[in-house]
This record gives sequence, structure tokens and C-alpha cells, in this order.
Amino acid sequence: MTRVMFLLAHLHKGGMQRAVSNITYALPREFESSVAFFGTEHTDYDCRGVLYDLGSPGNIRSTLWQRANRLISRLQSIRQLVSTVKPDVIISFGEGAALYNLLSGAPRRILSVRVSLKESLSDTKPLYRWLYSGLVKFTYRFADAIVCNSQQLRNEVEQWCHLQKYDKVRVIPNLFDLAEISRKAQEPLPEPMRNVFQHPVILSVGSLIRQKSQHYLISAFERVHAKFPDVRLVLVGRGDDEAQLREQCADLKLSDYVVFAGYQTNPYAFMARCRLFVLPSLYEGLPNALIEAMACGAPVISADCPTGPREILAPGTPLESRLEDQIEVGQFGTLVPTCDVSTALQLKERAAILAEAIHSYLADPERSASFSRLSMERAADFSADRISQRWADLLSIQGDP
Repeated sequence: MTRVMFLLAHLHKGGMQRAVSNITYALPREFESSVAFFGTEHTDYDCRGVLYDLGSPGNIRSTLWQRANRLISRLQSIRQLVSTVKPDVIISFGEGAALYNLLSGAPRRILSVRVSLKESLSDTKPLYRWLYSGLVKFTYRFADAIVCNSQQLRNEVEQWCHLQKYDKVRVIPNLFDLAEISRKAQEPLPEPMRNVFQHPVILSVGSLIRQKSQHYLISAFERVHAKFPDVRLVLVGRGDDEAQLREQCADLKLSDYVVFAGYQTNPYAFMARCRLFVLPSLYEGLPNALIEAMACGAPVISADCPTGPREILAPGTPLESRLEDQIEVGQFGTLVPTCDVSTALQLKERAAILAEAIHSYLADPERSASFSRLSMERAADFSADRISQRWADLLSIQGDP
């Protein structure tokens, strides 16, 4: 039996954590899973395997000295755990766990890269960006394998980290238990949401942070609401930008029509009942929420961001294509330009483009029904049955892949 340990910086509710949970359940029984993490607010985390809380949560307000001490403490903790549990392989998810994995002393160390590294560092301070990017470029070559969840992300990691000659980078898309999603989609909505869904609902699911760009969607919704006053916008998620987003809604006189639903344990009930799902992100990896919404039968619109949405909605088109001022109707959904909301003129222009794309679905029920069927067809490509064997094959390789 192969002992596989997944390593995460934390178990706060999010896409990486769901991905690990899904993989533990999808791996064949010859793999014995465990999940180690440095801190959590999610004590009821669902996975198949033993959980190890290393008791060293992060703190964004820490001084440099405190962070250095925490790094040493975490490294000691993970090395001690490895010597006790003796995993055959550690798979770290996210950049917050990658360095600890590489220094863990495990026989094999696999890094799972989940989002665009370049984009995630783009709004950090220059000194931090320079130091961190240099560390990533130097250390990643020592991994036994690197797994990206989209082809475009693989291309970026290979080029940015100069890894082409090492043949270490693999693509394994996110996987999903479609039967479980379908079951949960049939569950009733929370009581406070039932009246909201008496109206046509545009839905977006994601943390309320800059990366997810809900400001863009709210700006577009102002135009949508003027034409379709009965429609509601529901935002599922929580995050540091919530106060700013609520203020934006108030300024646009949309507070009665935009619903902040907070974190939801079952977003699938929302996805199955919405008229349209929109992902307005600035960057992703391979967005879980987009595929989950498609699995629930929602027609979808996504920003053409790096990386993932183009591969999902318009497979076969050039991966490096980026929309600037037009709409692209892909095989399985609609792509629109991304929008940097710090630029007022761009926000106004691109919100108009997104609003036009939304109009095309709200005004045409037959179009929505057609794309609902296509959504479910495409989501089947990411089923656990189809993807799990790729993880099993990688984990079964002895030595360097």
C-alpha cells in the first residue's frame, strides 16, 4: 500500500481544500491517504484519511522575525511528522505549503500548483515579489513532479521557472464527484434564499477578494437590472472586499437587488436553480466553481482569465488568446474580457460587454436551455472516474517521474 500525505497551509474552506477532499475519496483503495495542515477554522473537514493538525496557523500581521520563527517551527513539525508517519509521497497544495514539502525529507515530493503564479504575485510589493519569485524558480526544480490543473498553467510554470528540460510538470485537471454534486443540488435552498430565487438569479460563487473581481460583475449588473428589473444577483462567499462591494451596491442603488449570501455549505442548491452563472475572475487555475455550476446544469459566462476558463469553455482554441473588447461564444459557454477594476474607463467599457453577454441569455430561454445541456456534457469530462487514474498512475511511479 502506498502512503500518500497531502500537505496544506490551512483547511479554511476553499477550492484547494475541496480538491484534496475529492482526490482522497477518488484514489483507489491501494493508496492510504492522510492530510496534514498548519492551521484551520474548518474542524469538520471531510476527507478519506487521517488528519494531522500541526498547530501553527499563519497571521498576516506577523513581523518578519515572527514569520521566520514560524517557518522554522513549521519545518520542524513537518519533518517530525514525516519521520513518524513515514509517507511514501507528500503532495503539497498551494504555494504556502510547497517549500515545507520540498524540505520535509519525504522520499517523493510532488507540488500541486493551483493558480497562476505570475498573476498571484502581480499586486504584491516589488521586493517581496522579487524574493518570492526567485525562491520559486530556484526550488521548484528539486520537486519530483509538479502537477498543474490546466495546460496553460503548465506552460506558464515551465516557462517562468525554466523547467522545460526537467520534464517534471504534469497536467491533471480537478476532479469532481458528479453523483454527489447532483444529489446535493436537489436539496432545498436555505430558508432566507427561497424568496430570492422566486426571481431569475444571476449567481457567482467565490471569495470576496480582488482576484474574484465581483466589482466587475456588480458594475455589469447595473446595466442588466435597468433592462431586466426582476433579476437578482446573488454572491456566495465571504472575504475582505465585502464592505467595499456593499458600498458599491449602495452607490449604484442596487442594495435591494444584490444578495450577499455568505459562505454556503451547499452551493450546488444555488447553482442548480440559478438562471445564469458568472465567473468574473482576474486569474484562476482551473476554477472549481465554474465546473461545479456546469455540473448542476447552469449556463455559464466566464472572464477569459489565465488560466482555465478558455480550456473549459472553448477547448481547441489557442490557449494564449485573450479577449480585449469582444464576446466569444465558445463550444460550452461564453467568454468575456477580464477587467482590472482599478481602471475606471476599463471598468465602464468592459462592464458593458459583460452586461451584453448576460442579456443574451436572459432574453433567450432556448439559448439558456441549450447551454444548460452543454454545461452538463462538458462537466462529465472532469468526473472522478475519468481523472482519478491519472493521479494513481503518477503516485505509482517509483523514483523520478
